[in-house]
Amino acid sequence: MKLSVILWGIPQAMRACAAAYPKFAERLKERDCIAQFELKDQPKGRWIQIKNGKISSRAGIHKNPDFRLFFKSAKIAASFLTPPFDQLERIDAAKNFKLTMQGPDALVDWFMALVASMESYTWTSGTDMGNGVTRYTNGTNGGPIFVYVKDGKILRTTPMDLDDSDAGSYAIEARGKTFVPPRKTTLAAHGLCQKSMVYSKNRILKPMKRVLRSAWRAQYPEPRQVEVCRDQLGRSARYRCRRNQALQGRWSGCYLQFPRVSSPVG
Repeated sequence: MKLSVILWGIPQAMRACAAAYPKFAERLKERDCIAQFELKDQPKGRWIQIKNGKISSRAGIHKNPDFRLFFKSAKIAASFLTPPFDQLERIDAAKNFKLTMQGPDALVDWFMALVASMESYTWTSGTDMGNGVTRYTNGTNGGPIFVYVKDGKILRTTPMDLDDSDAGSYAIEARGKTFVPPRKTTLAAHGLCQKSMVYSKNRILKPMKRVLRSAWRAQYPEPRQVEVCRDQLGRSARYRCRRNQALQGRWSGCYLQFPRVSSPVG
């Protein structure tokens, strides 16, 4: 399919999805941006603007977009932007510089996730277990589990039981006997506590900044909305901060060192 047609179709699909699905329409209101799609070394492309939940678009190159997406060729761009999206193809494009981005990473990630989410609104997931209970799967870092949910709340989690639709198990024959493993997945101890972790009262739900106690009163002497958590030695504390402050990374050594390293190295 011709690239110009695909780029023209993206904002049309976004408008249709917003009209059909209120959740997508709400996501459009989260941020305002101007996204520029273009080919490398060629003045061809299209820009898409999202402002107050409304979408506008025009062929050509915008004078001042918030970020740019450069494709190595029209063929790569057409394949990358045509659903259903292939995650391996997208990883290959990013790692081999077939696609490059220029602009704030957070804004680019939000826009690309927004576009990719359009095809997920028609998906159905989970297995109906009766009585309003739906069983989902989740791949935790302790092993895969079944998650039983009712009315948006987790009832329980269990190791996955395998059935005939799953791949067969290995078999070991020794001394005239055949040994096969149980038809269920294994799960580490910390994987069993996923429900407790989700609903823990100590779970951190908001961005926090860590400061040394010695500098706490000097920096923040006035009363403020504070949630202080002290470590075991009592040497540091944490307080609530805004999300944009957390992303700025002014107190992160990694973020402070990255511009210094990336400038000469590239």
